[in-house]
Amino acid sequence: MRDFDIVAFICSIIVIFMIVGCTLFVIRELRYNLKFTIIIFISVIIGLGLICIYNYFKNF
Repeated sequence: MRDFDIVAFICSIIVIFMIVGCTLFVIRELRYNLKFTIIIFISVIIGLGLICIYNYFKNF
């Protein structure tokens, strides 16, 4: 269970940094290609969420 806490902490930090980075990227690229940027943003969020869910259920 201690390993899960470390993994969850690291994963949550990575998710927060990626959300902030993607938000800044979306704001900067908004005027160029909105649809492409939104697809990248959503795919990154889904990918990181799946990684966190996998790490969560791997320990049970």
